[in-house]
Amino acid sequence: LIVVIRTVMNKVGGFFSETEAARVVKQFKEIDPNFTTIAFQKQLREYIVPEVVEAYIASDDTVLKTWFSEAPFNIMEAKKKQLVQQGIFSDGKILDIRGVEIMSYKMLEPNNIPVMVVASRVQEINLFRKYKTGELVAGSHEDILLSSYVMVLTRIPEEMDNSETEGWKILEFVRGGSRKFT
Repeated sequence: LIVVIRTVMNKVGGFFSETEAARVVKQFKEIDPNFTTIAFQKQLREYIVPEVVEAYIASDDTVLKTWFSEAPFNIMEAKKKQLVQQGIFSDGKILDIRGVEIMSYKMLEPNNIPVMVVASRVQEINLFRKYKTGELVAGSHEDILLSSYVMVLTRIPEEMDNSETEGWKILEFVRGGSRKFT
């Protein structure tokens, strides 16, 4: 009888337990009592995602160093180094950013770091030019791509006084699949 009661209580209690999303939001509210997901989604759409994606396309080290943690910054630097060795640079453009959404909330183990996984769709033109002449070596102004970007964000309490990032840091940044946009 006791085992049956415990089983029923555990199942019923599971309905009312705190979700991982609630734990993440609670952690962010502890860091910043004014945090709301609605306001943050607006900030993502209007500022963070456009700023980061444009800097990524342009290989802007200064902006990316501000937003990226060490791991994604080092990956971006390695890609940029390959381009420099070939004597070319990225001269791409962002045309439109849509579908900026918080896809999930996670607590990263082992330190229980609260993060949000953010995805977006970007219409972009990827162009590459020679450093010395500016001559176009890859891409075309007519080739518009629809790319997916995913980033994992957390908030660093010690960096909340940074007026540009307000403590937000990108732990992972991935440019997913791209296809021609017609």
